[in-house]
Amino acid sequence: MYKELKGVTVPVVGLDRPLQEANIPSVISENCEGAKAATSHLLSHGHDKVICIHIKPELYPIQERLHGYTQAMSEAGLQPLLYKVESADDAEMCLRKHLDSVDARIAIFAANNLAARFTWEAIRALHLAIPRQVAMLCFDDFDLADSLTPPMSVVQQTIDDLGRTAAELLFQRMRDHSAEAVSTTVGDPIRFSTRLIIRESCGCHSTKR
Repeated sequence: MYKELKGVTVPVVGLDRPLQEANIPSVISENCEGAKAATSHLLSHGHDKVICIHIKPELYPIQERLHGYTQAMSEAGLQPLLYKVESADDAEMCLRKHLDSVDARIAIFAANNLAARFTWEAIRALHLAIPRQVAMLCFDDFDLADSLTPPMSVVQQTIDDLGRTAAELLFQRMRDHSAEAVSTTVGDPIRFSTRLIIRESCGCHSTKR
């Protein structure tokens, strides 16, 4: 991919993907740190079993989130529990495997919105209580996340900052391109921190961090 991008003759900016190997500037979120913070928060509730449910692990943002989750689990001396799912049925099988007793309690970190949706549907299908039996936190805020019962705790990306900065970079490259400016080597991607938005699905009362 990088080889093909190096030959592109129109201005390009990467969004949510690092493209410095193709000498293209990019803007990304701190996916790893956000996932690590989310997992650490679930661990702070006393859970010794935090499962990471994800899809499409080949994608860069998901890879980074899995890395952050694994870091937090390893630092806590716990075995990472990674499950790739493609449907709510897959998520339900995962839950059944780990809720092996009436009193079992687990926590789930969903690596993106679709994984969260599959997990939420599985929890409802199994008639499990959130967060008493299954605590949950997902990466990415979404419409109606705060209207669910209970409201979903999330890792929120600064979408406005990401989009605005990417657009500004693109406009600058367009000006440079028009002026036939000499190409310079780009640096590392511009990174934006994420925010942990605490609602109730993780076992907390709603607040912001």
